[in-house]
Amino acid sequence: MAAKILKFTGLKVAKTKKPMIKKKTKRAKVKKLSDPVKSMGVPATKAMVIKLGEQLKSIVTSSHIENRAEFKKVHDRLSRFDKNFLNIDEQFSHFKLQSNRANADINELKTAVQNLIGETLGVRSEIHKILAAVHNVGFLMEEQNARNIYVLDGHTNLNDRMTKLESKFPPDLE
Repeated sequence: MAAKILKFTGLKVAKTKKPMIKKKTKRAKVKKLSDPVKSMGVPATKAMVIKLGEQLKSIVTSSHIENRAEFKKVHDRLSRFDKNFLNIDEQFSHFKLQSNRANADINELKTAVQNLIGETLGVRSEIHKILAAVHNVGFLMEEQNARNIYVLDGHTNLNDRMTKLESKFPPDLE
């Protein structure tokens, strides 16, 4: 059909060995099961039932053994995982211990730095007090120097007056 459409439109169709559309395969016919027969209608002997029981027991036992072996493999693998996780936990606890020690050291350094800062602030305060006292002393010296000039002038005048006065009196009164 597709080839006819392509011929009609004028397009060339390449021939391939495999068909483009897959054909449906035929399925084998499956017999329909008849309605189940009740157990009363199935002929079975006691030996057949015992043999079937033994087969079931052996199947259950072998599957139990296989399952036990598989469970043992899984258990061993999980045990290895547990050991690995314990090793990892141990390493993390070691790292945690080291980080706690480092944090404690850092906290000690912080307190030491804070103490140094407090001490430097105290030293600065004392330096400011000393500077204030030095300025006060300098101011007092300047004032004293200014007063000394007047006092020195006063002493000089007094000395001059006394020498004038002494010069008026005879020297034998001494």
